Amino acid sequence: MAIPRSRPIPEKDLLSVKGLTISQLIAATNKYWTGKTSRFDSAYDCTIKKLTRPSNAQGHLIVFSLIESATEVGKVYKTWFNFLKAKSPSERVHVMAQCECYDYLFRMEYANAAHSAARLFYSNGEPPDSSNPSLHPGLCKHLICLKRELFDR
Repeated sequence: MAIPRSRPIPEKDLLSVKGLTISQLIAATNKYWTGKTSRFDSAYDCTIKKLTRPSNAQGHLIVFSLIESATEVGKVYKTWFNFLKAKSPSERVHVMAQCECYDYLFRMEYANAAHSAARLFYSNGEPPDSSNPSLHPGLCKHLICLKRELFDR
């Protein structure tokens, strides 16, 4: 799977340079992104179609997956975690999280980038003024599914 070219977030919107761990992203999702249907419940409807674990030149472990949702049969989303400065997946190291679904793109990608936990790969690069004006970080159901595959089995 090829990684698309990313864009940096404008410096005025950068909230943290430290980054976030998967545990912190899960906690933020639980705190800020609850609604009629929980993303955690919806993640059980997802199926991982492909999983790869390459390392990049800087020694970071990148876990790629292709994930399909039962509610969107035939539509497969590219998701990945880039475990920064890690040789194996851990919930305690800083990550970059990415998914190409609309939930992530138009609510969380920009916000996660503001917290140094993503890059702007798939979204239009505009702040989510109506869907997430406070720039709360979080994970979509596809990334929660990938997290469960890596840590909850």
